[in-house]
Amino acid sequence: MVKERYKKQIIEAIENSYNLEALKNKFETLSKELSKFKESLDSKKDLSGEDTNLWSIMRDSRIRRFQYSAEFFWKVSKTYLRKLHCIDEYSPVLVMKGLFKTRIVSEIETEKLLEIMRQRINVSHMYHEDLAENLDDDLEEYYKLIQDVSERLKQKIDSQ
Repeated sequence: MVKERYKKQIIEAIENSYNLEALKNKFETLSKELSKFKESLDSKKDLSGEDTNLWSIMRDSRIRRFQYSAEFFWKVSKTYLRKLHCIDEYSPVLVMKGLFKTRIVSEIETEKLLEIMRQRINVSHMYHEDLAENLDDDLEEYYKLIQDVSERLKQKIDSQ
């Protein structure tokens, strides 16, 4: 009797993970995260000429928003691949390669997405001022690519 109950719970959990509405909800959350990321990038333009301490704090905030957005992007992409393509990958690198295999992204975009995933890990595990400065210079480009690919994925889901 107990085994049957657990079996039923496992089946329900699996079915929920493949639910299209749940995936759409994840895309809404990703969209909100990307909006916050964009707001943080826009603040960079507003702060030109401000004091260096405030600039440093805002840069760190932009990097944190980048981390959140990149993390959520790869997880939503993972769910997308599982739901629509029956590809079940468990690492950001394999998920980005899965997007290439399914022709969502080009080879060049795949390389850039892999760079984004590496930067996400780098900034999480070792934070240096030089790394932060270099990353801050690339955030606008990273945002645009994540936003563009997210839109393509959402269009695919909406057409289901």
